[in-house]
Amino acid sequence: MKVLITGGTGFVGSHTAAALLRDGHQVRLLARRPERIDRVFEPLGVRPSDVIVGDATDRAAVHRAVDGCDAVVHAAATVALKKADAQRVNRINTTAAETVLELAAAARLDPIISVSSVAVFALEGASLTVASPLSAASEGYARSKGDAERFARGMQAAGAPVTITYPSGVFGPRVPEHPLPAMHQAAIALIRDRWVVPSGLNLVDVRDVAAAHAAMMRPGRGPRRFMLGGHFIRWGELADILDEMTGRSPRRRKVPGAVMRGLGRLAEGSPVAPPVDFELTREAMEDATRMVPADSSATLDALGIERGLVVLLAIDATLDLSDLQHRLTLLPGRCRPPRTRLHRRPPRQRPAPRPGPCPRPRARSCPAAWRYPRAGGAPAAPARPPAPC
Repeated sequence: MKVLITGGTGFVGSHTAAALLRDGHQVRLLARRPERIDRVFEPLGVRPSDVIVGDATDRAAVHRAVDGCDAVVHAAATVALKKADAQRVNRINTTAAETVLELAAAARLDPIISVSSVAVFALEGASLTVASPLSAASEGYARSKGDAERFARGMQAAGAPVTITYPSGVFGPRVPEHPLPAMHQAAIALIRDRWVVPSGLNLVDVRDVAAAHAAMMRPGRGPRRFMLGGHFIRWGELADILDEMTGRSPRRRKVPGAVMRGLGRLAEGSPVAPPVDFELTREAMEDATRMVPADSSATLDALGIERGLVVLLAIDATLDLSDLQHRLTLLPGRCRPPRTRLHRRPPRQRPAPRPGPCPRPRARSCPAAWRYPRAGGAPAAPARPPAPC
C-alpha cells in the first residue's frame, strides 16, 4: 500500500514511517521542513523518497498529498500546555485533523488512521478504555485533541473507515534535532528537583505505537478504536529506575497532588515565569497527579503486539544519560549517595543522671498563702509532711 503520513518528521510519525517501510509499504510524507528528513531518518536506517512539501492545515497541500495514496496516518500534532500556546495548538491539532480526515475520506482512502491521545478522556474510574467518557476540558491541549476526537468520531458515525489510536506518554529513541518530549522533561525534573507526586503516568514505547499502526494497514475493517496505553508506572517507581540508571539517589520530596495543582494555577496566572524548566501548568499538574492506568489489553489481543519492558524502554536511548548526569553535576548538593548503616550518624548519648541521696523526687514546698488561703490565718487543712526517703 502507498501510505501518506502527516507529521512524518516528528516523534511518532517518523517511527511509524520506518515501520511501514520495513513492512514493504510505500510511504509519502507531508512535511513543512523537508531539510530535516535526512537527519531524522538516518538513525532509523530507512528514508522515504516521496515527499510533499506543505502544511497539514493547508487544504491544497493536503489534496496534493492524498492524491494517489491508499491510506493515511495523521500524526501531525503538537504538545504545549501553556495558555499562551492555546491558539497555535488548536490550529495544528484541530484544524489539521479536520482537513486531513475530510480530504482523505473524499479520496476514499482506507484505512484513515487518526493519532489521538489519552488526554481526550476524563480521568474517572479505575482505568481508561476506548469506552471511557471524553474530557470536558475547555482550553489548551486537551480541548484541541478533544475537538479533533469528536470530529473523527463523527466521521466514524457517518461510515468513514477512520481508525483512532490513543497513545499515552510516548517514550523511546529521540528524534535528532527534535525538542525534548514533555515526558522526558518530566523525568529529568523528577530526578533533579526531587518531587514525587501521587498517581503516576502511562508509558508506551514509540516502537510499539509504530508497530500497532503498521498492523492496522488492512482495508475493509471499518471504523475502529485502539488504546495504546503501554505500562502504568508510579512516579516513585520511575524515580527508582532513574536512580539505578544514573547511579544517584536524590532526596525525595513527597508533594500532595492538591499542592501541585494549586502551583499550576498560580503559575498560569502569574506574569513571572516559575523557576522550573518543565510545564508547570494547571493542565499538566491535573494529568500528573490524577492519571489512571490505560487498559490496552483489547488492542494487544486484536493486533498481536507485545508491550516493551519499561526498564528496557528507559535504558534504550530514552534519556541522554550523559546529558542528564551533566545537568545533575551542575546542581551541587541536590543529589547524594544512598545512606547506608555506615553513613548514619550514631545516636546522641544522653548524660547519666547524677546520683542523689534520695531516688524519689521531693515534694515541692508551698507558700503559706497557698496553704492558708482563708483570712485569719486558719488553715483549711493540715499540711501533709513530705514522705521520708
